[in-house]
Amino acid sequence: MERKAKYPDGLVMFLDNQCKKHGIQSINQDGSNNNNALQLLELQLKLTQQSVQLLSDQLNQLLNNMTVFNTNSVNRHGGSGSVDVSSRIISGNVSLHDHEAKKYHLANRYQLVNSFGSCGSQNGEFIHPFGVAIDSKGHILVSDKGNHRVQVFDSQGQFLRTFGSEGHGDGELMWPQSVVTDKDDNIIVADMRNHRIQVFDTYGTFLFKIGSQGVQDGQFIMPMDVSIERTSGQLYVCDYFNNRIQIFASTGEHVRSIALEDQRPCAISVSVDGGMYVSDKDTNKIYVLDREGTLIKVLGSEGSGDGQFNNPEGVLVDDQGKLLVCDSDNHRFQILSNNEGKCLFKAGATNDDLFSCPTRAALSPDGSTIAVADMYKQKIFVFRRAEEL
Repeated sequence: MERKAKYPDGLVMFLDNQCKKHGIQSINQDGSNNNNALQLLELQLKLTQQSVQLLSDQLNQLLNNMTVFNTNSVNRHGGSGSVDVSSRIISGNVSLHDHEAKKYHLANRYQLVNSFGSCGSQNGEFIHPFGVAIDSKGHILVSDKGNHRVQVFDSQGQFLRTFGSEGHGDGELMWPQSVVTDKDDNIIVADMRNHRIQVFDTYGTFLFKIGSQGVQDGQFIMPMDVSIERTSGQLYVCDYFNNRIQIFASTGEHVRSIALEDQRPCAISVSVDGGMYVSDKDTNKIYVLDREGTLIKVLGSEGSGDGQFNNPEGVLVDDQGKLLVCDSDNHRFQILSNNEGKCLFKAGATNDDLFSCPTRAALSPDGSTIAVADMYKQKIFVFRRAEEL
């Protein structure tokens, strides 16, 4: 009985030629080679490695030769002048979306340089690390949610110190959701299950607290995130179950509240001009507000395509207005243009194992480093701008 071929003639011919080239006995039409199966696998691996190396060499050559230029014929905003070169992050998987991406979004790139952490309660271990921050010294701070503490690491991910413990007293924490630092490296923690914000000095010494459980101004029901407006130092807090943003002076006094009609804010980032980018994981959208709290635009929709989200837990805006969104249930983060929400880059994907559930991201003050917390992988991933390597 004639055996049905497993592979097309063209593929068999290609493999046959490659076998001869590498000194391996030719394979049969059905793809079998009883005496040389292991060699065939080694050949396939070798060919794959060669292809990857060739692609890597070609990409590096492209990146090294790439320059920022002026042109009258190419400008994605129309007209003439300088090309708008957006940051692009490159890790183990490089995705060039289209011709425009190749021209514009490879400059100022970042590369994955480190990851640290594992599951546990010892120093350097995490149980659901949710929030992350980078202070002026390059220290990486992590809100270790399940361990009810904040851990501090150096820029290489080496453990330095920890503060906080489970409880309701001053300096104690219950499920700390996020962490940020101000210009003096004071540490502000969204102490979610204690329904308050706590402020510590750079060494973790308790300074003061803001709020209590309730619905009045200055009270919270599960504050999810906090962001700092750098000019004034004011604190912007996502008051999740009260459907509002509350703003406080750097010393803790309530300034005003911004009611959100149908949104529950889970994350917020304040731009250099005072605009607010608010993530709502329930609607899978990013809401853009001006400094007065007026809704300007809505970015994203539910889905797994570019510019779509599935449970966007974290949002971060940089000085150029680009957005980094922790697209948690799509297992990735995306960088978007803030004007139209176009995806400039994505790292991780539904078919990739880089991330499991990225929840928050932090950008160093000089823009050279991005840290991403992954709650389910119990790790912090660190990306660094290529020219810093």
